[in-house]
Amino acid sequence: MDMLRIGIVTLFDDNYNYGGQLQAYAMCRLFGGLKQDAKVVSFHYDSGKYLVQRIKALGVRGTWDSLKNKVIFRWRAGQRDSQLQKEYAVKIEKYQQFMKEIPHTETFAGGDMQAADKQFDCFVCGSDQVWNPGWWNDIYFLGFTEKPKFSYAASIARESLKDRERKYIKRMTKDYLGIAVRESKAKELLSNVTDQEVFVTLDPTLMVEKKVWEELAVLPAIKEKYVLVYKIGSVTEIVKQVYNVCRQAGYLVVSVGYAKNTYRMGEEKIADIMVSSAGPREWIGLIKNAEFVFTDSFHGSVFSVIFHKNFWCFEKEKSSVTNENSRLYSLLQSFDLTDRLLAEEVPAFVFDKKINYAAVMELYAAEKRASFAYINSCLEAVERSAECGYE
Repeated sequence: MDMLRIGIVTLFDDNYNYGGQLQAYAMCRLFGGLKQDAKVVSFHYDSGKYLVQRIKALGVRGTWDSLKNKVIFRWRAGQRDSQLQKEYAVKIEKYQQFMKEIPHTETFAGGDMQAADKQFDCFVCGSDQVWNPGWWNDIYFLGFTEKPKFSYAASIARESLKDRERKYIKRMTKDYLGIAVRESKAKELLSNVTDQEVFVTLDPTLMVEKKVWEELAVLPAIKEKYVLVYKIGSVTEIVKQVYNVCRQAGYLVVSVGYAKNTYRMGEEKIADIMVSSAGPREWIGLIKNAEFVFTDSFHGSVFSVIFHKNFWCFEKEKSSVTNENSRLYSLLQSFDLTDRLLAEEVPAFVFDKKINYAAVMELYAAEKRASFAYINSCLEAVERSAECGYE
């Protein structure tokens, strides 16, 4: 069969999230590197339906807190001649430039996915949190097409699923050629839902060669050695401890300010330098040049591994309605790095305990082989479907 035209459905449009855009870029590099024609399917989903979905997922209080923090951030960024306003504008421009580098279709309205369907031979959904119940819709589950389809490293980012959610997943994935998720917890949840075997695969950013990210990175103009604190959750007590310990050790502390374009009380107090204008390239550079990385972010941890950083993780609030810590647990378990998770306090040896990256790379290589094996099996199944005349 000739080169397959693969449509990638992922979190892309209006997604000003570092990990989100970098994984979309990686999905295109991954499948395009397999001598296929791969593009992200760009679409706009109905905003009213999305709002209802978020309220259902977060609850009234969670929705209010999220909305309040976003409004505060927008107000701060909207103040005339404010430094944050200028930095935010630069950041958005950098994101938009980066998005142009990601192969993608014209933008389809949510109800016009039949036009998108005609452009491709098969579809893959993933990675990132495409299956997080907080923003479920039929498009992310490829419900608009009857062509061959499969998932790759799809994340649920939940510890449990409701009965109606389990039924929805079973219905939407019944005709998949393959089901692959990103976390072991997601595999556990879905194995009780579907009759298919569920695979755990690496995030696509880990499937792309390190040199690709090195070439993309824009290094910061910070002359001193620094520790990077990259957090996307609230400023917890452990984050405050991290800052104090770093300062006591004589390190400059750099933080990616307002990482999710929302206000987090106390962010200004956990860093010496807040970088609020970083686009995806600059974000990579901040990790690459850091002496140490402290993060509650899945992709912050991923890129720390890619660049062989001595990093430490801390959890987001466990009381959160959408507890997303399972992503960190699974990643650390995969590379036998569970001892890099900070619990209630920052230990005295935090700067002395190094990561054995020789051992990590052995595990990484095995996971990568298994992930490629899964992808190849799905593409072979697509070709067999074509021979049977799926069109």
